[in-house]
Amino acid sequence: MSKIPALMGGRALEHSISLVTNRAGGSSSKTYVGGQVHADTASGTTLTGTSTEGSLARYIIPANTLVAGSTIRIKAAGSIPDQNSTDTLTIRIRIGSSSTVTSNATAFVSAAIDSEDGDLFFLDSLITCRGVGATAAIIAINHYQDPDVAGTATKWSSCGGITVNTTAPIYLDITGIWDSTSGSNQANSEVFVVDIVNPI
Repeated sequence: MSKIPALMGGRALEHSISLVTNRAGGSSSKTYVGGQVHADTASGTTLTGTSTEGSLARYIIPANTLVAGSTIRIKAAGSIPDQNSTDTLTIRIRIGSSSTVTSNATAFVSAAIDSEDGDLFFLDSLITCRGVGATAAIIAINHYQDPDVAGTATKWSSCGGITVNTTAPIYLDITGIWDSTSGSNQANSEVFVVDIVNPI
């Protein structure tokens, strides 16, 4: 096992050992201080031919994982294998305690993608939990880019006024919704990575 080098005045520590700490509330389970908690190893659900919002990728944060000061970092990317005419796709990040995605709060809404066959999308989100309990406040700062369109500028957004129940499992979904029911409209999640960093 690697040895952790001595800490020196404010310098960053880099090593390959995962650190854990006792979870708030006296639980015997452990919470990682920081690091990747999820990464899809296969393509997510394909959203085809429907104008009903659905989950493209999901991660469930275990109950009592988040504490005041917890930070969730999300990187998500996907593809549009097929698209009909001028139909558009809207990508969202939703977070909440319901397994029904549309019952959960929207932490990020992208501008509608004027997509083409073979188009791509990319989301980057930073979410901070400001408390614990049944109505813990969170705030999200996000940016979005359609990298398949040359010269497309990064778009930024912030979402506040959102609460989550940290004592229950929290559903974190990347969702998509088409503005048409054409069977030619398809969207896939290809990358979905979630990091959770808790203060020590």
